[in-house]
Amino acid sequence: MTSTLGTRKHTLITTFPTEFAHLHLYGIAVEAIGKALKDGAKGKYKKGHVWREKRAPEHVRHAIDHLEAYLRDFSGREDKMHLRHALCRIAMSIDCLHLSRES
Repeated sequence: MTSTLGTRKHTLITTFPTEFAHLHLYGIAVEAIGKALKDGAKGKYKKGHVWREKRAPEHVRHAIDHLEAYLRDFSGREDKMHLRHALCRIAMSIDCLHLSRES
């Protein structure tokens, strides 16, 4: 099985023992979030981690917007930008909740 994220190809090991079959998702998720953060650093978030100034529900709303855009724009192509950005927004919301519990 091959996954394409950006320009790199990843060969997923499909012979993991059943209890470890999910491990390949972690690497794919981390890379997707990194790519979305890199995209944001080029545009919307040039000033750094200003996304931490927003509350978790706002990030969740943006994640839903990205998921809806993915479904609306889906035409069978391999563009995963909206999925990467939705995943990143969910991670941002979890981070905001984590930070609010520490304060």
